[in-house]
Amino acid sequence: MAGLCGVKILLLWAGIIGLGKCDLPSTAVPPVQCSYTVNPIRYGIQINITSSAVVKASIEINEEGKPETKQVFTVLRFDQTSSHPIKQLKPCTKYNAHVKVHYSNETTSCNIIGNDTSTSEIHKDDIAFSGRDKSVCFQTEWNISSISVQTNGTVVNNSVCVKPNYADLCSDLTLIFTSQSCNTSFPFTRNISLDYLDPKDIQETFLNKFPTNITAKLPPKCKNLSIDYTCHKKKNVNEIKKLSELEPFTDYSCTGHIKDNNVPINKTTEVLVQINCDLKITITTRTSDNTSLELTWKTASEDCEAGIPKLSYNCSCRSHEWHGKWHENSSRPSEETCKISGLSPFTDYNCLVTATYNNFLHTSPPVHERTKVGVPEKVTQLKLMVKEHNTINVTCKLSQERFNGRNRRFKARLLYNGTDQLVTEKNSTGCDFKFDNLYYSTSYKVEVFAVNSELESKPEIKSISTDYNDKAVIGFLVFLIIFTSVALLLVIYKIFILKRRKSY
Repeated sequence: MAGLCGVKILLLWAGIIGLGKCDLPSTAVPPVQCSYTVNPIRYGIQINITSSAVVKASIEINEEGKPETKQVFTVLRFDQTSSHPIKQLKPCTKYNAHVKVHYSNETTSCNIIGNDTSTSEIHKDDIAFSGRDKSVCFQTEWNISSISVQTNGTVVNNSVCVKPNYADLCSDLTLIFTSQSCNTSFPFTRNISLDYLDPKDIQETFLNKFPTNITAKLPPKCKNLSIDYTCHKKKNVNEIKKLSELEPFTDYSCTGHIKDNNVPINKTTEVLVQINCDLKITITTRTSDNTSLELTWKTASEDCEAGIPKLSYNCSCRSHEWHGKWHENSSRPSEETCKISGLSPFTDYNCLVTATYNNFLHTSPPVHERTKVGVPEKVTQLKLMVKEHNTINVTCKLSQERFNGRNRRFKARLLYNGTDQLVTEKNSTGCDFKFDNLYYSTSYKVEVFAVNSELESKPEIKSISTDYNDKAVIGFLVFLIIFTSVALLLVIYKIFILKRRKSY
């Protein structure tokens, strides 16, 4: 019968006959039979699966009562029996497990033999010490997210990492691990060596004094720890200096070399140092003449009282409430006095002293000083004009009104020209004078001065002559005409008398 069916299969394949009663054998697949057990192992559980065929399986587990903790594991192919360990679970925790097998597009749930089980206890030997990022860490294959540490360490990738306190360096650090689910705890002790020292944790402060020093707050339990400092200017890394050699008002970068028992431990710190002396410049005396000011001052510093560096000074004065040209003078470092020349007389100046050291500048509070009275400027544009034949009017101007003192006024003097004999003298707040009732046809000389309370300027001098007396000339002519007329009448009268006598 089997041989006959084989022949029919060949004829069917060739298309000669159709299916008949003894056609192809049945293709129905019997269902897969499977079961599994759950056993606790170190760090988790193990799933042992038994199947009646070679299949693919999926395993689901979750903490009992917590479906949201479900985890799914896939077994791509296994024989009739296989074991699958699942680790990184929580200790002393009951897990529910479900196994399904997949064969020929069919999924079958397997039967559990026995019960779900709880994971075993965690032991001290299950945790190993490690170090990372200056922290004390403990690594394990358990999921220890439910385990607390007395030092409040954080849990990262099943690691409890604790950064030791600064005060724990050079001593033993003890951590207490506690598992609430297992109702157990055990300690770990680790020596915190200088390998855990982070130089950034060292508090360093430079003393703003000249000379300076740097104080460092070292771990209190590290008795043999010290720091040696070397410094260099920020712009000159090749010029190495000790702390005692640092200059004020200069930017330095100082490297601290950490040593244990005077042996370097290959750890360094960095401190930026700039000694800023709190300079106080006090101008003590000011003396002046009418074109200069002399300043004397004292320089003090509480921060640098042990030795103020050699400062250079610059003195400067400016008039008109900080407007106008600066007048300056420099002083050598050994001097604390300077004289500023080229100033204007009787002028208010604001003066200050600036101390310099390298690129540092410090300026004193300004002081106010006035130069002494000076000679007024000479008047200009002197004009003389004769009025009414014997009156002289005088006008002039003063360039920029530079009287250089108080009580500003003008003075005019009238003199006979040639003899310089004083005729009269007048004073006025304005340059406008009148000399009247003078002699006619007389040469005079006029001198005009600008005057203050103490000094007078050089005179501006001009000469002028009064006109003739026109009234006297007219009177004389009238008199001459009258006199001539009378004389002529007398002559005529005498001629008339003589003619009359001769007629008799």
